[in-house]
Amino acid sequence: MKNIKELISEMKIDLTSRGQFAYAINRPEVIFNSELPFPAATNGIKIYINPEKFSKYSYEEQKFIFMHEVFHIILEDMIRGKHKIPEVWNIATDAVINYILEELRYGKAPEGCIKLKEEHKGKIAEEIYNELVKDLPPGSTRSEKGDEEIEGGDGSGESKDKQQKDEQTKLTKGNKRFDQHDYSADEKEIKETSAEIRSATRMQG
Repeated sequence: MKNIKELISEMKIDLTSRGQFAYAINRPEVIFNSELPFPAATNGIKIYINPEKFSKYSYEEQKFIFMHEVFHIILEDMIRGKHKIPEVWNIATDAVINYILEELRYGKAPEGCIKLKEEHKGKIAEEIYNELVKDLPPGSTRSEKGDEEIEGGDGSGESKDKQQKDEQTKLTKGNKRFDQHDYSADEKEIKETSAEIRSATRMQG
């Protein structure tokens, strides 16, 4: 049985063999954190993996999850999500990215993950977010932090605001979440990382 570092290294080779997003796949530093409450996470710069939780998925699902984090970085979702209700923004961006990955056939979507609704196809995450927000009660929680911080957090992954938890329950309706979003990273560094990746991707054609 391969250890997690060998698995990720071989996975990167497998994913880059398609010739798309090669730099985006290899650019982010991958950090292994057994305290992470989800299989994977990103702060818009790095990708975090919980070896034990990640290993519970099939190889095709692991590829999907890894590429999901890559696309959060490419699309600057951690910046675009600031000043928004974190859980609602997470749902909007996850739905868009999962749809993109299924269309591109990058691995297999884990069972129960958030899917893009038919009425949301062709819309960007901000548009979906605005529609979801309309269904929330007035005064819903807004935060720049998002989930618990990946580095230096308590590792619980639980929101400290009950209302935010309730919002998540209403909107996900049984969907299984496989990643964590941390909005605390430096905005300038996120933009630089994303710009570097997009530039390299364009050059690759």
